[in-house]
Amino acid sequence: MTLALNHEACYEALRSRDARFDGQFFVAVSSTGIYCRPICRVRVPASKNCRFYEKAAQAEANGFRPCLRCRPEMTTRWSTEHITESLAQQALKLFDESFTEVDVIGMVSQRLGVSERHLRRLFSQHVGVNPLQYVQTRRLLFAKQLLVDSSLPVGEIALIAGFGSVRRFNTLLRNHYGLTPTQLRRSNARTSARLQRSSEPAREDALSCFINVIGPYDFSAMLAFQEVRAVKNLEQVQAGVYSRAVAIENTDTRQVSVGWYSVEAVDDQTIKLTVSNTLSFELAKVMAIAKAQFDLDSNPHHWSASLASLPEHNPGLRVPGGVSGLELAIRAILGQQISVSAATTLVGRLVERFGGEGVEGGPLRTFPTAQVLANSSADALGELGIIRTRAASIKAIAAAIDSGDLELNPGADVQATQKKLMAIPGIGKWTTNYLLMRAVRWPDAFIDTDLGIIKAAEKHGFDDLLSTAEQWRPWRAYAAMQLWHSLSS
Repeated sequence: MTLALNHEACYEALRSRDARFDGQFFVAVSSTGIYCRPICRVRVPASKNCRFYEKAAQAEANGFRPCLRCRPEMTTRWSTEHITESLAQQALKLFDESFTEVDVIGMVSQRLGVSERHLRRLFSQHVGVNPLQYVQTRRLLFAKQLLVDSSLPVGEIALIAGFGSVRRFNTLLRNHYGLTPTQLRRSNARTSARLQRSSEPAREDALSCFINVIGPYDFSAMLAFQEVRAVKNLEQVQAGVYSRAVAIENTDTRQVSVGWYSVEAVDDQTIKLTVSNTLSFELAKVMAIAKAQFDLDSNPHHWSASLASLPEHNPGLRVPGGVSGLELAIRAILGQQISVSAATTLVGRLVERFGGEGVEGGPLRTFPTAQVLANSSADALGELGIIRTRAASIKAIAAAIDSGDLELNPGADVQATQKKLMAIPGIGKWTTNYLLMRAVRWPDAFIDTDLGIIKAAEKHGFDDLLSTAEQWRPWRAYAAMQLWHSLSS
């Protein structure tokens, strides 16, 4: 469901404070100069004073500053479903993942294979602001979130958020929000304190921030999914907290930062993300990884009606992603025709043999890079218990990812990715659809050949699975999760 920006319809949604519209639009109030989320608990302004925008950047481009109470920076990623141009969707996803990098506009245009001029024209047409305005808004909102939810020094926050200097950060913050960093931090002290309810105490070697989700969200089910697939020394689930080691490369400097992050639920609408200090300057990327891994940007009100006919329907279930397309691909290849536990054991051996070292305070190993796996020998992989055909598939897909010929990232072109995957020896329909579902994050991916899906269909009397699944479009990936979960229940 995407709400067209009809003034009357948006105003009615604002009056109802219905959570289904959170992230679908923002309301700017001309009498106060502030813009809010539609769920903000302040007194509803008069209709004549309201201006509605699809993006926070559009509101800020028109001179409005974000509300200190509802905190627009904590909403889920702004919906791109109304943008039919696939190139514009890919550009937005890339900007959301890399907005803190120095030459992010040049990087995005290069990744998409278009000129910066065309990128600006594309943004103006489909988003309503230019790329620089969009990036600047994302940086300001991210910095605002860090000011409120962490004790990091202002200078460090400015650099983490992608501003070239503290002076520029202070100037932009004052011009856009009318506040200094100190004033902003003090004004939100009470809000931040309310969010400090978590099972993990504050750590000196880490920083934390918070992500709002649109409920219902079944975090326990997501945690159980991760726990049964947790690879020894790479990740762990303990006392309701998921943690893992990760290595992140900076696109500008090519320098690799190694550290760990953890994810836990504070309440049914708030997820706490904790990141080791070694990854502080890559916090935005780690946040994007965590959102994809736990599907935190999704809105269950989009698909609930389409899937309501499913037996044992649980609207809180999400489609889990992963840390990288490479890792999901390797897990999928090693998981072909064997049990989850057996596949996890093989992945653990691969991590122990080819992975990198983690840092103190978190899991001990990071997942191997595409370059390392592409250059590994079939004999070395065979020594781990990996049969020769799967070793060849691992080397081939790692080489394709390392060369840039294959991108297994959220927002990648579905048809092109599908064609490239099917061309790799050992990659069939099951593996392709599995990667489209979890790595590319295509909500309509459906693994109709999966044994678990087939068993669930038989359990619920779906004689013709593909025909039945037509009613679940375009949310068949979420239907697959419902079917899998129905087996365990």
